[in-house]
Amino acid sequence: MIWGWITIRKYRELIGHVLHICDIMMDDNKDPEHQDFLRHKKEFELFYSKVSKYTVFENSRIVDIGASWGMHIGFMVNNGAGHVTGIDIADYNSYFKDNYKLKIAQYYEKYGYKLTSNKYDLIRMDAQKTALKSSSFDIAVSINAFEHIPNPELALLEMMRILKPGGYAFISFIPVFFCDEGSHMTEFVTEPWAHLIYSEEEYIEMLRAATPGTEYYVNEFKYGINKLPRKYYLDLFDKYNSENGGKKIIDIIKRKLNNNYYKFQIIETEIWEGVGDEKYLLHENFEKVKEKYGIEDLLFRGMNIVLKKL
Repeated sequence: MIWGWITIRKYRELIGHVLHICDIMMDDNKDPEHQDFLRHKKEFELFYSKVSKYTVFENSRIVDIGASWGMHIGFMVNNGAGHVTGIDIADYNSYFKDNYKLKIAQYYEKYGYKLTSNKYDLIRMDAQKTALKSSSFDIAVSINAFEHIPNPELALLEMMRILKPGGYAFISFIPVFFCDEGSHMTEFVTEPWAHLIYSEEEYIEMLRAATPGTEYYVNEFKYGINKLPRKYYLDLFDKYNSENGGKKIIDIIKRKLNNNYYKFQIIETEIWEGVGDEKYLLHENFEKVKEKYGIEDLLFRGMNIVLKKL
């Protein structure tokens, strides 16, 4: 690949590899909600550490693609963002009975963060086709949404459309479907790669048995993960990549959006490879799935990328 992603190594060299985005700061009482809060904090810190190297974060207008109900928004506001617009396909405003800002404020205030309510909004919107104005944001971010969006390419192009020239985008996603935890349901079905070993019908029955009384997790597994392979994601960014004076440029010359053409520079990328637990490489499921799927797909967990709109 011309943009320099890390070539995969022999899988046994990956034993013990730690993916820093998945590191969870553990507190004494092991409260699940607190662990969730700390995980989102670390995800924000990765985003902030990447983007703040290249642009001013303070007072910036930020769009959060796939924001869920706002678990990263509070960190953005508390680190000086001028305004954050979070979008998600789910209607969290209705879910929280028009009190989503109260819900977000309570979530952060429980752990020592105060929020200014006029500095953020959460809107129901499809990331693949937003109603947001072109060239209206300084920073675009998407954390753990690209593995869920049915057509990530459309979401990428939409992010670029709504960015101002000179604006930056940060995209991060993990875990993708073909890795050991790619089902997103390993809390309930703990076998690594079980979603690749069993038929969909068999896996769903296992999931139902582990989550009696609800079809939520079944629907999330069936419809909430796009099930795209490693090659798709790598090719997605390579597709628009061209050399321009030694710089890596995404040059959208074939796709016209709102009567405008856009160019982007890839600033940096990072590929996450490995397994959630080193023991998984010795699990019988790994031997089974190797016969059907490539090791590169099975060990590709996700990535992050920083882009600049020119």
